[in-house]
Amino acid sequence: MKKRNIGLRATYLVVTIIILISQTYCSQQQQSQTRIEPDTTQERREMLSLDEKIGQMLLVGFQEEDGVPSTQFNAHAERLIEELHVGGILLFGRNVDEPMQIAQLTNKLQDKAKIPLFIATDQEGGKVARIQKGITTFPGNMAIGATGDPQLAALAGKGMGAELQEIGINLTLAPSVDINNNPKNPIIGVRSFGERATHTAEMADEMIAGFHESNILTAIKHFPGHGDTDVDSHIDLPQINHSLEHLMQNELIPYQKLIEQNQVDMIMSTHITFSQIEQSKKLPATLSPAILTDLLRKKMGYNGVVVTDDMEMGAIVKNFGVEEAVVKAVEAGADIILIGHSWEHQQKAVKALKQAVDSGRISEERIDLSVKRILDLKAKSLNSRSIDHQKRQIDVERVATRLPLTASQKYAQKIAENSITVVQDRQKVLPVEKDHDVTFFTMKNEQTWNTVLAASGVQNKVHLIDKNFVVPTSLKSNTVVIGTYQLDANEKITNWIQQLVKHKKRVIVLGLDTPYEQSYLPEEVTYIALYSTTKVSLEAGLKVVWGDLQAKGKLPVTLDQ
Repeated sequence: MKKRNIGLRATYLVVTIIILISQTYCSQQQQSQTRIEPDTTQERREMLSLDEKIGQMLLVGFQEEDGVPSTQFNAHAERLIEELHVGGILLFGRNVDEPMQIAQLTNKLQDKAKIPLFIATDQEGGKVARIQKGITTFPGNMAIGATGDPQLAALAGKGMGAELQEIGINLTLAPSVDINNNPKNPIIGVRSFGERATHTAEMADEMIAGFHESNILTAIKHFPGHGDTDVDSHIDLPQINHSLEHLMQNELIPYQKLIEQNQVDMIMSTHITFSQIEQSKKLPATLSPAILTDLLRKKMGYNGVVVTDDMEMGAIVKNFGVEEAVVKAVEAGADIILIGHSWEHQQKAVKALKQAVDSGRISEERIDLSVKRILDLKAKSLNSRSIDHQKRQIDVERVATRLPLTASQKYAQKIAENSITVVQDRQKVLPVEKDHDVTFFTMKNEQTWNTVLAASGVQNKVHLIDKNFVVPTSLKSNTVVIGTYQLDANEKITNWIQQLVKHKKRVIVLGLDTPYEQSYLPEEVTYIALYSTTKVSLEAGLKVVWGDLQAKGKLPVTLDQ
């Protein structure tokens, strides 16, 4: 599983062909004919106009336009490729439905692009997985961390990657290598492998190797670390006050190890201020030369592609404005600017970068350096499929018959069954007989619960705990199973659980998110950590309840007991 590189052969030849396609030929038929190799890297870059160079530095999303949904190639997508010459398209949930639709979309995007596109999505598994239909849903990083088995991390990458490759996606913005050492973190949580840096590095190393085995690029995130925050950078600008020494001994360990092992395709920067590193104490990592250049490139020795987190997030928009921020990001050392939504912001970002070059604020040589990194990575990774348009096309009919992949489904099930963790069972409630009278409640994924219960031969349906939920005044069942999600933010439900315990009910909680919520529960409650709302995790968790599966998982984070 330790495959370290993707298609290293013919790097500069493929770069040459890609660039020649973009400038020399006017039709798809012409693109398959004569190819001449320039003598130097500089000549290759000079074949691109400044507009095309700047375009290669954009990873962008597109939205519905003129009544044409964003699941189809529409006017917004066309302008991004034709007018802005973008180097990459990021697919969000709004762009994806089922595999055949995605394959048709990626085919159209690649067909319109002169230079092959990075086609990316956030497919981390678990909580963050843009594609849900028709493919395998994998448990997330914390579930994988709970298995303690790096080979299962490799299978997760391999399984997710194989399905992405089938539908034309070549880059996943994953894995998150954040150390989740703050229980109140609102954005990372189960997206983290856990709280131990070396454990995270080992798991990420194997997951990336699995993605690489399936010919998928990865972008590790969120540099230099989003795990110890209590503010969501999608909303505002968090601040971390750790010293560089502290970061080098904790949050930066996974990055350093992966860089040294040549495992890194891209690193995504985070919109967090690190006040003891950034002298101005105001610039987030994405805009900070002290972090992206002095720390990442010079001190840590990273020479690859740096991609920003979305520049339309609240941390940037509220404090800097997108146009100024994209210029500052390039000045800081970023190569690819991510702008996920608005055509207005995307267009203005290009204009701002071009004006910065024209004014001398950013040199064209600085632009060339980023473009070289980007084209080198495309040439190394996209391989023969990038040489001409026909070889970039996905066989849509094949997609319809193959997905989800049987192997990927087996990997996901194996991960889930090895992740389930019995955190506490002081009353020795487990196992519960399947035909025992049990009442089920869940705060998340009601439909999945009913599907799994029915498949298990259980007659009872689950009751959804939502904002309109009325706490039952009495229950006939002596045993209550509750699927909880971010229970720490729901005092009404924690009070209700306490009342159930007082009335001598046997309460089994299946934790669908981070296990930190266990500290809000009475010690009489049996708590089982699933770390995930996915179907495979729920199936495995209920097998533990029935006694059909032994819980093998170990907590990857520390709880207040």
